[in-house]
Amino acid sequence: MIWVHLDQLDLAPGAPVLMLDPDDIDLSGNVTNKFEEAEAPF
Repeated sequence: MIWVHLDQLDLAPGAPVLMLDPDDIDLSGNVTNKFEEAEAPF
């Protein structure tokens, strides 16, 4: 199980697009800090 604290992400207009690979079997618990900036094009 994974979860994200949305209030800790920058969701403002113009903020970088973030991504997370949900198929990463090493992910578990709070993954808020595991997001990485996406490469264009999204």
